[in-house]
Amino acid sequence: MRSSKLLGPLVAAAMIGGVSLQPAAAVPRTTTVRYFVTAEAHKYWHAFTHCPSGMLATGGGGGGGSSEVRLVSTQAIDGGTGWDVTIANPTDHSVVFSVYAICYSGLTNYQVRTETAAAAPNDVSNGWSDCTLGGKVLGGGVWADTYNVSLREMSASQPRNAYFGQLRNWDSVPRTMTIQTICANGITPDAFVTDLYEDVAPGQNGISEATCPPNRTIISGGPLGSSTVMSIPDPQPDVTKWMISVRNETSSTERFAATVLCGI
Repeated sequence: MRSSKLLGPLVAAAMIGGVSLQPAAAVPRTTTVRYFVTAEAHKYWHAFTHCPSGMLATGGGGGGGSSEVRLVSTQAIDGGTGWDVTIANPTDHSVVFSVYAICYSGLTNYQVRTETAAAAPNDVSNGWSDCTLGGKVLGGGVWADTYNVSLREMSASQPRNAYFGQLRNWDSVPRTMTIQTICANGITPDAFVTDLYEDVAPGQNGISEATCPPNRTIISGGPLGSSTVMSIPDPQPDVTKWMISVRNETSSTERFAATVLCGI
């Protein structure tokens, strides 16, 4: 069991949950697995879920329940067999949120790689993790050595064959952020779709969704832009859309958009 840390006004807590689903006789090409968790007020909550046997994660995330819930870490775990998130619930009430994994079968040369970057105090920092050992970039994750962060941008870059991550470190001391990339063959990522950028006024919420072209399914997705606090709700059941919600906690108008990597 992994425990959370006491950070600022939030009381630390840990909630680890997982679900292991037995596949039918034939392993599907792709599926989305979800696990629901209730996060108590003023606490950090941690949860994970696993892909069915014979499948590996290409992307994932977590969120829902309240626009004030903040996603502070998201990553593939256990060699890519599942997905793990941590959220911060600063509200005065319990919130139900979900962690989910986008899973595929038939992947080869599957790798989960990480790189670190400095996270300056009370500032925005970013970094890359490259697929240097072969395979195409499919997705990835971002986290730091503190929960007192806001995830901002996360996306796969096909031209660089790498994963990009950006966060804001709210601490007054330097921290280290980790950018994770998932690389593999056996699937062709051939469409990168970005929704129109939306403006979000200070203290307001916004929603954006990006949809895969016909006959394509989600590989992974994420947010782009400058909004500083976000939760990422579940993909649609047809596994063709990626939706994000954000809350702007800055004093100026910020821009954001959902992005999705699709393939066959």
